[in-house]
Amino acid sequence: MFTWVTIGTSAPAVTISTNAITLNAAAAAHFQDVRYVMVGIDREHLQIAVRPLTKRELELKLYPQESMYKLTVGKGYARITNKALVAQIAKELSCSIENGKLPARFDEKEHLLIADVRERGDEG
Repeated sequence: MFTWVTIGTSAPAVTISTNAITLNAAAAAHFQDVRYVMVGIDREHLQIAVRPLTKRELELKLYPQESMYKLTVGKGYARITNKALVAQIAKELSCSIENGKLPARFDEKEHLLIADVRERGDEG
């Protein structure tokens, strides 16, 4: 009897490289109409959060410009390209997170994509 193997390609994931944070298709699905995001760090739980900013929030200028990052949305991915941001995340979490795929989940209540650094997997 065979047990059929499936690959969790539909699970949301975040990949961090030297220059960018990339969301796979499943994670990017929550950001289709978003052009700017905020990125948060939870040192205690070793998590990174990406919060989409609405057009209304941008119009009202509710957040400082320096806390917003441009999100590029492509077919099957979304990306925040910012080398300084990646370096700051690594510094804040006191670990090397580059070139790692992080499992993620979208918290509907808080409206955040949360990636867990503790469950880092190597790109291969």
